[in-house]
Amino acid sequence: AFNDIDWYGSTQFTDAWYSSVDTWNAKGNVVIATDTIFTITDLTVSDIDRSDSPYVAHWESGFPDGSIELNSYYMSRPEYQGAPNQHVVTHELGHALGLGHSYEGNIMYYAAGPDTTQTTLGSQDDSDYAYWYP
Repeated sequence: AFNDIDWYGSTQFTDAWYSSVDTWNAKGNVVIATDTIFTITDLTVSDIDRSDSPYVAHWESGFPDGSIELNSYYMSRPEYQGAPNQHVVTHELGHALGLGHSYEGNIMYYAAGPDTTQTTLGSQDDSDYAYWYP
């Protein structure tokens, strides 16, 4: 369907990835699904290991597809395990859905670190999603 996002690639952060996909898919109207031979890739996910990057993860829009890079230099650290990783991935998937940065208390808040444990969408996340996908 038009609102589907078909992704391809791999990540070592599979728990965070699939939990984040489930969070956005629960909203309805868009389905984020694994790419198949019958679909066109909209999003590529991959891991990088870059100590010289300030980013824990990064969304890059592009044509024909965008990409999310998860930086294992940060995300593999013990303090990022669990909720902080899930927050980071959910945030980047929000960008893939077209959402911009928001204010504190929302997944799309611009700042996150190992002490960020929010894994559920905030009220502005919900509003922005409803705007793009009525």
